Amino acid sequence: MTHKIKKLLRAAVFLLIFALLFQWATFVLRDKSQSVYMAGFQLEERDSLDVIFIGSSMMYRTVYPMELWDEYGIVSYNLGSSEQSLPTSTWLAQYAIEAQHPDLIVVDVGLCTGRQKINSEARLHQSMDDLPWTWTKLQCVLDLSSQPETFLFPIIQYHSRWETLTESDLLISEEEWEAWKGAGYYNQVQPQEPVETVTAEDAQPLDEVPLTYLLRLIELCEENQVDLLLVGMPTSKDAGVRQRLYYTVDSIAEEHQIDFLNFYELMEPLGLTWESSFSDKMHLHYDAAKQVTSYLGGYIMEHYDVPDRRSDPDYAAWYEASELYHASADQIVCS
Repeated sequence: MTHKIKKLLRAAVFLLIFALLFQWATFVLRDKSQSVYMAGFQLEERDSLDVIFIGSSMMYRTVYPMELWDEYGIVSYNLGSSEQSLPTSTWLAQYAIEAQHPDLIVVDVGLCTGRQKINSEARLHQSMDDLPWTWTKLQCVLDLSSQPETFLFPIIQYHSRWETLTESDLLISEEEWEAWKGAGYYNQVQPQEPVETVTAEDAQPLDEVPLTYLLRLIELCEENQVDLLLVGMPTSKDAGVRQRLYYTVDSIAEEHQIDFLNFYELMEPLGLTWESSFSDKMHLHYDAAKQVTSYLGGYIMEHYDVPDRRSDPDYAAWYEASELYHASADQIVCS
């Protein structure tokens, strides 16, 4: 009997060591290019966030939670990721509601131009890999991915990455996560050609996939009594198509009595120009993005029941995070 117990213990120890090494290898090999934006969400205390921003890189490179904290006392997180499709955003909204029960969710509809559920399996991995497993994450993967096994065992997706590993694959910078709260930036200026003028009469219907998930997103927020604000960021790429679709989104939002901010129409009031406010065809540069962030913060405080947490002792750590953010932001200005 003792001999059998020893064999079982040896087997258990072997399996434990194998599992730990397997988990470590999976982490090292995994694509972490979006981790600085997504992974910090799990570090936030449960039910501590009042506002959550969701969308593509047009969202996470435009809205800065620490700027909103400094100016308005808004406690928020930017859950954006590169080329995040509207279906992915809808699932992330459900994930965020379950984890945080926010007062308000703000969703960027810039990729309502897409016709497929996701832009690529790689982009879906970047949106989901850093989030802990829940029933909602499993449903998301089964709904959107044609290769769900690569999410259960990411090493299948990344086993060949060992040839391109760098030091950053071995390190975790939770301080950077804490400072930026999911946001990122571009700091160069790249003048863009002025885009065509489009009016509401030129509205173009959404394709079936983005329309289905937009309506599902609206229903999700209604069922959970979470306010929803839709935003459309300006880009010079596909500007004509994007503006035509934004007018359709505006009509849908009006029908469901939710707000939609079309930032093509707000560029002039905010002092944004195609010549000086962009870093590339898709993104505002850091200073211009801060103008949008400030406007959004004012709009949120005026139109939604979102508290100012700056005098709340439970949020004292946000002052420390603000210091980290500004120390990091100062390096951007000097670069």
